[in-house]
Amino acid sequence: MAVVTHDFQKEILDAMKDYSSLARPVKASFLERMFIEKAPVLKLYPNPDDEFTNPEIGPNYEIVGNYVDNIVAYDKYSRVPKIEPIIVEKISTGGYMILNGHHRWLAVKRLNMKYIPIHIVNPTHEADILTTMKKLNSTRCVSFDLDEVLVGNGDAFEVERLHFPANKIFTMPVRKNAALLISALQEMGFDIWVYTGSYYMPQFVRMTFKMHKAKIDGVITGMNRTQFTPAIKDTFRKKYNTVVHIDNERLMWVNSKTKDFDSYELPQDEKWASASVDYVREIIKSGKATND
Repeated sequence: MAVVTHDFQKEILDAMKDYSSLARPVKASFLERMFIEKAPVLKLYPNPDDEFTNPEIGPNYEIVGNYVDNIVAYDKYSRVPKIEPIIVEKISTGGYMILNGHHRWLAVKRLNMKYIPIHIVNPTHEADILTTMKKLNSTRCVSFDLDEVLVGNGDAFEVERLHFPANKIFTMPVRKNAALLISALQEMGFDIWVYTGSYYMPQFVRMTFKMHKAKIDGVITGMNRTQFTPAIKDTFRKKYNTVVHIDNERLMWVNSKTKDFDSYELPQDEKWASASVDYVREIIKSGKATND
C-alpha cells in the first residue's frame, strides 16, 4: 500500500487558500454538463463545508492510499488510469468545487497527474428553493424522499415503468400508485416537493413524473432531509402552514402556526398510497391543516 502521511493536510490547506472567499456557485450550461469530462487538477477545490476539510475528521488517509494503489496498478498494465469522475460544481472565480470525490482528488494530486475526470452538476441552493416557492400559491406542502420512497428497482416495492421509447430516456422506475397519490394531494391543495441526495437534473425528475401523469412542484437535489440547513427549514415554515412528509412507513404532519403535529403508520403493501390519501383527508377534515 502507498504510504500516506499527514502531509496531505498541508495540500488540502494550500488548495483551500486558492479558493477565493468571493467564489460562489454558478449554473453550468447544458453543453458544459454534457461535454466537459475532465479538468486540470489545480482547478478543483475542496469544499470548505465538507468534513473532508475538517482537520478533526478528514481526510481518511487509508482511503487515499487505496485510491493511489488502484490508480497506479491500473495504469501499470493498461496505461490508462481508471478513476470514477469527481462530482463538481462550477464556481464564479473559475474552476470547480468538489461535491463528491475528495479522496480521489487527493490521490490524483499525490500522483502528480495533470487532469482528472469530472462530472459537472447544478445542485439545489437556498436561492433556487426561494425562486420556486415564489411561483407557488399554496400554503400546504407534501415532501417525499425521491430515492427511498418514490423510485426504486422493484425490490422494496412494486414499480411502474414507461413503455418504449420513453423508457429509454426516463429510466427511473416510479413506485406503483405514487403518481396517483401525488395528483390526489395536489387536488387537495398541496404543493409537492421531492428531495434527493443524488445530483439528478431537476428537469429530469419533473419530466419523469410528468410522463407518469403527475406534477412535481419543487425538486431539491444534492441533499437528503437530514442535510437541510436551518435556513431551508425556516423557509418552509414561513411559506407553508401545513407540512406533510410521507415515507415508506409513516405519514407525519405539522402545523407551522399552531405547532400541532401527529403521525400515522402506513401499510407496507400496495395500500400505501390510498392510506396516505385517507390520512391527509382526515387531517383536512379535522381543521388541523389550516390553509389560512
